[in-house]
Amino acid sequence: MLMWAVLVNPLTICNWLKTFHYSTMVMVMRMRKRTMRSQPTLRLQIMIHCWVGVGVWFYLEGVGSMPQNVVSETGSTSNASFHDGFDLKLDQMFATKKLLQAKLHDVAMQGYFEYKFVKSNKTLYVVKCINENCKWRVRASKLHNFGYFSIKKYYGTHNCSLVGRNMNHRQATYKMIGQKFKSQYVGVSNSPTPKGLVGLVCENLKAGVSYWKGWKAIQYAFSLIRGSPEDSFPLLLSYLHMLKVRNPGTVTHIEVDENKKFKFLFVAHGVAIRGFLVMRKVIELDGTFLKSTCKGTLLIATCQDGYFHCYPIAWGVVDIERDESWN
Repeated sequence: MLMWAVLVNPLTICNWLKTFHYSTMVMVMRMRKRTMRSQPTLRLQIMIHCWVGVGVWFYLEGVGSMPQNVVSETGSTSNASFHDGFDLKLDQMFATKKLLQAKLHDVAMQGYFEYKFVKSNKTLYVVKCINENCKWRVRASKLHNFGYFSIKKYYGTHNCSLVGRNMNHRQATYKMIGQKFKSQYVGVSNSPTPKGLVGLVCENLKAGVSYWKGWKAIQYAFSLIRGSPEDSFPLLLSYLHMLKVRNPGTVTHIEVDENKKFKFLFVAHGVAIRGFLVMRKVIELDGTFLKSTCKGTLLIATCQDGYFHCYPIAWGVVDIERDESWN
């Protein structure tokens, strides 16, 4: 009898036990219906038996409703394998290593798995699934004649489990998030805040990120859209030259220190200088702090028109507000 029970599906045994407990509870309630009124002790025992039976019923109901193909933490079941779902293929080429990394980041995020680096240098890039027993692996090398990175080895099927997937995805870097949601900050007045971006990442990428990482992702997205201060500084002279060409009468001046680093900037547009001739002859000077990456102070000179509206005349950017900068 025991050997026969072992060969039976465990879920079938659970269903039998549930039916047995239900029948027992009904039978006891019918047999002891009159006795319960006359014997309080027996009534208490029957009530305890019923409550225990209900608990066992719910427990077996949960066991019986479990899926038959449950993946273990080690991913040892035969049908736990899955494909990453992307169109990576052998000999697929990428113009730069960064494009290859961005593609693999997208594959990992959309496929809900993580990978780790095996080897990464100027000519070789090898990654594998974070699970040691998983066979998913990508190997790409640089073509010497063209400089492209080409996929030489690729196994796209996972045989690991996603049950123990970490919510704080290691591929969910602030650069990847900024690149992914860059369109949310192009010409949009009510763009997502860091807290809102955290919600978007959780909803779309199924990954959890901190408020700090969300803020860094937004700053990186702005740098992709507007450019960094380091990239904009070499274009400053060209910008001032075009101001003089397109707006005659404009006065500009830029000053750098002995290390060729930015120090002072002065701009007075020609149209503002010509308009000052019909303004009230009262000039107001003021300055305010700049809270950008490079810091500094913004100085501005304004006056008033006939309707007491502010009219800007000139402005400048300096390191700190002092006599030298004003002069």
